[in-house]
Amino acid sequence: MERSCEVERAFSLVEVVLALGISTFAIIAIIGLLPMTMKSNRDTIDETRAITLMEDMIADRRHSPSTAQSARYALPALNATTRQTQQLYLKEDGQIVTSAQGARYRVAATMYPASGFGQPAFLHLSTAWPASTNSAANAVEMTAAIAP
Repeated sequence: MERSCEVERAFSLVEVVLALGISTFAIIAIIGLLPMTMKSNRDTIDETRAITLMEDMIADRRHSPSTAQSARYALPALNATTRQTQQLYLKEDGQIVTSAQGARYRVAATMYPASGFGQPAFLHLSTAWPASTNSAANAVEMTAAIAP
């Protein structure tokens, strides 16, 4: 009887250790990126909410009578003769609060009067968050022309 000499194929210990080292390095790199990714995701959510709130404020001003304050946010009337600025503190859902305590967003709303008959007024909104800080690191601005 002849015995066949077959070579069994298997991974060597060096190959297994090398594969584990590469896998460990990749996993650690991915885990290291998670906090930065989560912060970026939170910033994106906050910016989207801020823009949505500003669009809601513009819609509120456009759909209110031009001679009165806006219904929901009490923005100045369009027939004002001087520039008017007010500061609002808002929760994430757009609910107005009286101070930075409990607010997520701080909105500076400036109404520029129309420059002449038939000309639009301009509403400039600057929103920053968190409301309790004065840093402008997290802020967005929007300007809208509003016909009288």
